[in-house]
Amino acid sequence: METHMSKNRGEIYRALASIVGSSNVSDSSAVNITYGFDASPTPPSQPDFVVLPRDVLQIKHILELANRHRLPVTTLSGGVNVAGNAIPTQGGIVLDLKWMNKILEVNTDAAYVLIEPGVTYDELTAELAKKEFRCQIPTSPGGSSPLAQQLLNPSGSLVNRHQDSIIGLEVVLPNGEIIRTGSAAFSSSGFYLRYGPYPDLTGLFCCSYGTLGVITKASIRIYPVNEDIKLLVAAFDSFSSSVDFVKEVCRRNIAEHTIIWNRQLYKTYEIKSSADNRLEIPPVLYEDPRKSNPDIPYNVVTIHMSGFKEDMETHEKVIDKVATGCKGKLLKKDEREKLLLPAIKSWEKFYLQYHIPTMDQVKKYGLGRYVPWIVIGEPKDIVKIEKESIESMNELGLRPICYYSMPFDYGRAIFFRIFSYIDPRERETMGKVRELYLNMFDSAMRKYGVNPYRHRWGQSKLYQTGGYQLLLRSIKNLIDPNNIMNPGIGVF
Repeated sequence: METHMSKNRGEIYRALASIVGSSNVSDSSAVNITYGFDASPTPPSQPDFVVLPRDVLQIKHILELANRHRLPVTTLSGGVNVAGNAIPTQGGIVLDLKWMNKILEVNTDAAYVLIEPGVTYDELTAELAKKEFRCQIPTSPGGSSPLAQQLLNPSGSLVNRHQDSIIGLEVVLPNGEIIRTGSAAFSSSGFYLRYGPYPDLTGLFCCSYGTLGVITKASIRIYPVNEDIKLLVAAFDSFSSSVDFVKEVCRRNIAEHTIIWNRQLYKTYEIKSSADNRLEIPPVLYEDPRKSNPDIPYNVVTIHMSGFKEDMETHEKVIDKVATGCKGKLLKKDEREKLLLPAIKSWEKFYLQYHIPTMDQVKKYGLGRYVPWIVIGEPKDIVKIEKESIESMNELGLRPICYYSMPFDYGRAIFFRIFSYIDPRERETMGKVRELYLNMFDSAMRKYGVNPYRHRWGQSKLYQTGGYQLLLRSIKNLIDPNNIMNPGIGVF
């Protein structure tokens, strides 16, 4: 991308300072370098400017300036990133939206909350709890951004019954124009309705990784907290049995959500730190997952239910019946605590209090660099992919320290994530792992038609979509002809 950066750097800095104030813009390498990396193995890249706007009009003026000078713009919300999506690979401006952190409306009548991108899950869940409501909650830290999380992962993690939590958006386009989607497109209307009477444009900005504009407000679905809330845990000795189970309980509307945790993951909650800050790692994390362990299940499934007490008593009996029919077992309280006590403490906060877990499992990041492999596919295919991915990783001597699955949209698709943590100093191993993951994905797409979950240059499969690619690129060229919005992400 050709820019006027070299000769106009001082001019651009002064213009940015005039918009947001000099205390909210930085061209200092010492500051800006901290915005150039995250927990992923994506190569670091430093922005030329970091800007902290406080309202939508400031963003409008910033984008008008950036578009005029053809400066790349990368947007950052909570700063809790593990996938390289907010690394400014082509320099330019990083918009840090942390000061835009208002919960603008909690509408219990229409059941939505209107938030800015800097709002965190801890802040949102605490505010909703005051009104006995909740939102979709991911297995990510409380400091992460609900707006960013739901835009990139619109299915959510806690409420399986609703595929998408986003209702409407306020977006600043690259030319500075401000638009609203859904019912809020009408200036007199609120953000309560996503579909109709016009085509859905909210979805255009979901999973676009900030490549079409800067989202400044989002309306997110919320749900009342029910009279009775239950966390059940079922144990299985095979992955296929657990997949059959989650399909059954989700599609028959018995459970609100389920997650399949393999033993190498649910045992990461037992990682401890010694007095000299060394990790004490359970041996099971390095076991061969292809071999059974008579002392612990191959995987466990957490089941979240809520409703009236009379419903819950009946549903628990049904889930026990379904688990048995799928060659599993619903664990009793003493069995859960004996097998899973550290994990249970965190899961109970997550499922029963509708709050971000204590994240004891983040200690596993001390095992190395986060390098994930993620696919989404049909249930029958994910069962095959699980087996093949373990075999492929075993050829490199890797153990899948972290892998789990969850149903999307009543189990019509299964999300599957598996990875090992790699010592970042072992560059040769890191390279082999990246190559392995690319080969694994190519094979899975060819054999099972899985869908990709994240995009980077060199990894995107958009070229395989034919006319769909042409349409998306036409939209991108229309909205962002100078390609200033997060150009390094490689979506289009």
